[in-house]
Amino acid sequence: MLSEIEYDNIFNWLPYRDTWPIDRNRVNDNISTYYGSLRSDIVGSSVFTAEQTQDGGMSNYLEFICYPKGSGFYSGPAIMLCISLCAPVASYGEVEFTKAHNYSGLSGFIEPESVGVVTQHMLIPVRANIVEILKKHEIDIIDSLLSCKPLPSAIIASMENLNFGNQYLHGLFQCTD
Repeated sequence: MLSEIEYDNIFNWLPYRDTWPIDRNRVNDNISTYYGSLRSDIVGSSVFTAEQTQDGGMSNYLEFICYPKGSGFYSGPAIMLCISLCAPVASYGEVEFTKAHNYSGLSGFIEPESVGVVTQHMLIPVRANIVEILKKHEIDIIDSLLSCKPLPSAIIASMENLNFGNQYLHGLFQCTD
């Protein structure tokens, strides 16, 4: 998939290649221009409801919580979808999510070993639509083998990651406060 140098660039919040059109370290980071139609496809899905919980302002990725269509209140399994701003890669996995009128809560970040795993029957169509959208936008999906790979110690020492972990998943998708 990617080279170790390209992964190191992502871990350091840099474009994985010089030709990558997004650079969140610039004032004109190009996030909306490049990922605008992807975001529209996710938020406008006819299969699921999506709440955007990271927009790149405090992270090196976009994050969406996707769950079956329904009323304004939801409590149950959902799919967390993370899309890198540094490379055309994404990851997803099951989480627990609650959405009420003035509150939303999440069970935590995806566990590296559960990346790509969807066990809840009600989420199977959600996952299928997510995969379809990512393919349409030419975004590769990271698997659990890569997600579980330990990060280099130099990267771990320099991370300000609120997703608390030391595996590739945590290096690819970082946020700060």
